[in-house]
Amino acid sequence: MVAGAAARRAAAGGRRSLPLILRAGPQYELCWVDSFHTAGGILMSTGGLHADGVIRVTGSYQAGEERWGWRTEISIEGGELMLRAFNVLPSGEESPAIEGRWTRV
Repeated sequence: MVAGAAARRAAAGGRRSLPLILRAGPQYELCWVDSFHTAGGILMSTGGLHADGVIRVTGSYQAGEERWGWRTEISIEGGELMLRAFNVLPSGEESPAIEGRWTRV
């Protein structure tokens, strides 16, 4: 199963696209692209659906001479589709990067 979503939000100097492609199966695969965090490159992440109903996937990217991680969580909360992403420093410490909420209209 392949699901796709695109969100656009206003940003200084124009608009940014946040394409997201999620492949569900025994292993979940996520393809993420945005103009700020990935500079238009594709970040691939893999993971799975956890017992708490949250899809968690992780990937990594090169930042200078260090490899950083990127963790994404997708869940349904109170009828909203939630997407949360975290930068994972080389030390393992996490820092929130993105939170998006989508609601059916």
